[in-house]
Amino acid sequence: GGAYGGMAVSNPETGLFSMLSYRDPQLSRTLNVFDQAAEWAVAGRFSDEEVKEAILGVFSDLDKPLSPAGRGFREFANTYQGLTLEMRQQLRRRALTVDRETLMRLAKTYLVEGRPQSAVAVLSNEERLRQAESELKDGKLELRRI
Repeated sequence: GGAYGGMAVSNPETGLFSMLSYRDPQLSRTLNVFDQAAEWAVAGRFSDEEVKEAILGVFSDLDKPLSPAGRGFREFANTYQGLTLEMRQQLRRRALTVDRETLMRLAKTYLVEGRPQSAVAVLSNEERLRQAESELKDGKLELRRI
């Protein structure tokens, strides 16, 4: 829709899942697409093969090579957050067991039913924000000047 870029990112260590767009001229449309993405996941509109590929992607991120400094920082962060080696190994074992139904259930639990716990933030100029606010009649945006 004209944005310079967009992505969805998850961080298993912090438990955060984020969807974002960059320099997006259609704020309300993008926020609606993000909501539709959650419904897409709940409906399971993806194949078992895509789930396997996603699991490979998770492991390529977990096992990516790090510099000595990167490994040190990762271990410091894990220790600081209380993530033991056993907890991290459990995450790996559980990731290997993920299937389509599990993803659908988790999407419902965390992306749809857990939505009230989520946050939406948009940084833009005031004109675009006011336009998006008028297009989104569900109170999705509360404008604040910072």
